[in-house]
Amino acid sequence: MTLRTRIGAAVVAAAVVTTLAACSSDPGDAVVAQPTTQERVTMSPPLTEREARAAIEDHLSGTLAALPRQISFSLQNPFAAHAKFTGGGSVPCDEAASGPDADLTFSVTYWVIGVPESETGRYLDVFRAAWQQQGWNPLANAGDGPERRVRARTPDGYGFTVTDNGQGILTIAASSPCFPGGTRDGGSMPADITNP
Repeated sequence: MTLRTRIGAAVVAAAVVTTLAACSSDPGDAVVAQPTTQERVTMSPPLTEREARAAIEDHLSGTLAALPRQISFSLQNPFAAHAKFTGGGSVPCDEAASGPDADLTFSVTYWVIGVPESETGRYLDVFRAAWQQQGWNPLANAGDGPERRVRARTPDGYGFTVTDNGQGILTIAASSPCFPGGTRDGGSMPADITNP
């Protein structure tokens, strides 16, 4: 299988994981924390899209701080110019909701850079240990076919999923808790997040 095919498969898998994470209604599969109406009413002040992006970046930086120094996250795959993720975006928390004020969740996917191709499976355990060290709640998932995943939820409701596509490529997807659609500002995540 060519590098182009492996990267293409990873892009499709990451897009599916990000979409499913934002839309899943199964609490075991959901990466997005969806507070109840009462919880949203009592939050003061409500989360904004800008704050959601900043918190995701902080959590990703915190994850990197607990990993070996050569690891980083990038929207651009260094081995293929065509393999680039967007800077993330917001989607409705509820598929049935619509309109400018519908609650949203922000999600983004990065390539995990610096992991030897032969060690991607082992690095799922490295991520799990890093998240446990930070007090997150990690869960392993055998995944579909050759793919394996480890998921975690932060105490403040952010969800993260690292996926090993079974072909030497890791991606990390992140999703925020829900926030009011009226706070959307159209911003994006940085192209690279490096080990602090």
